Amino acid sequence: ASKMSAELIYFQTPTSESTILLQNLSPSTTEEELIEVYEPFGLIHSVKIFPVPEGTASFAYLKYYSSNVTKTAMMNTKGLQLHQRTIRSSAAKEKEDFKRFPLTIEKSIELANYYLGFNRWNTSVVDLNQETIEFVVESNSFRCSYRCVVKVTAPDGRFTEGSGSASDGGRDKHLVIQNAKKKAMTEARKNAFQSMIIILLPSGKSDVHFIGDSYEKWEEGEEFPPNVNF
Repeated sequence: ASKMSAELIYFQTPTSESTILLQNLSPSTTEEELIEVYEPFGLIHSVKIFPVPEGTASFAYLKYYSSNVTKTAMMNTKGLQLHQRTIRSSAAKEKEDFKRFPLTIEKSIELANYYLGFNRWNTSVVDLNQETIEFVVESNSFRCSYRCVVKVTAPDGRFTEGSGSASDGGRDKHLVIQNAKKKAMTEARKNAFQSMIIILLPSGKSDVHFIGDSYEKWEEGEEFPPNVNF
């Protein structure tokens, strides 16, 4: 048997390879019901049911993060019935809808918790600096900008950093400063997650690779092929 390779999961919206098209759904089917059926197989990014004319079967796109999980879910739900209808599942076709975008902070945290372990990794603010603050006479308002650097630390102590800048404006000086800080911290965290890749090893274990790190850690382990193209 050929050796299984590791799967790489980026902190980005899923591709068609980890998306299932669900057809022949009853109009009364809810997204919550689909999550209940498919969530046991792995972490779901999103489920979207599309509205259709009355009296016709509806359809949905269900997105996982892992393409291996997607295949397992499809195999194990063949012939599945919901509301007296047999759900037809198939691999989604690649199209413009699957252009990838960075995950939101909430989704990034959910992904890291799922594969790295809740409370086994952490983020911390390394630097938070006010870049500008000014009073704009014409609009009788304040304008403020901040720059932030955030560190994300893996369970084994390795870490990566991300930076982000953001600004805010308004008449309440205190609120403007607070909002600019929050936005800069969010941007920095988002950018830090973009330099991380979750690695699903053939053994079922998961780990994290930081873009820019050497591959030495993975070359030492027999189960991780050193020729994986990051």
